[in-house]
Amino acid sequence: MNSLSATRFSKTTITLIGACLASIVFVDVPLAFAIDAHLGFLRAPLEWFTPIVEWLLGFPISKYLAGFILFAVAGILYLQSGKLSRPILVLLFIAGNHIVSRLMAGTLKNVFLRTRPSDILDSGLSSFWVSGGSSFPSGHATHVFGLFLPLMFLYPSKTRWLLVFPVFVALSRVLVNDHYLSDVLGSAIVCLVVTVGLASAMKIGNREKSPTMNPPRLTLTGER
Repeated sequence: MNSLSATRFSKTTITLIGACLASIVFVDVPLAFAIDAHLGFLRAPLEWFTPIVEWLLGFPISKYLAGFILFAVAGILYLQSGKLSRPILVLLFIAGNHIVSRLMAGTLKNVFLRTRPSDILDSGLSSFWVSGGSSFPSGHATHVFGLFLPLMFLYPSKTRWLLVFPVFVALSRVLVNDHYLSDVLGSAIVCLVVTVGLASAMKIGNREKSPTMNPPRLTLTGER
């Protein structure tokens, strides 16, 4: 694993943890009320956008569909070539990140049981550990960060462009008051931790910095 990418991602994770905690304490509830009072006109177009994203990413079939497809493509390529080339490793890295991140997010939802912003707007209820709560972390944000953060790890010079779609999806969840800001920050944290963990386990480095993972000889143990 490339140490520069790992260090950068680890620092980002620590920063986001601090921001997430600060958001829970100071930002989430006031922001939800401010959005409801002043940005309600955004709700309709953004709620129109969400089903499109869900359809594109295969939600109607399975929230794990994108990961399963990537695994299948990697398997087909391996059967054709008979070796674990870099493109196959990249597909496995992204697929594994996506599926593990989604599983972790689903588990955390059942641990924290947080109410959504709409709950406080409707009834004044705002807390964690409420029966039926499912706000923290955001599943939609986890879905897209789980697919795009591995690409940012592999291609750090493209990070700005790769951030556009996941950040837009994450912010759209906040602007329609389906999630607090800390919910989507929590999703990013989950995906960052999984990205660094899988990169370390697979001994995979970023392509722009590290020559150690180039073909023709590649294995999951990071053979040089």
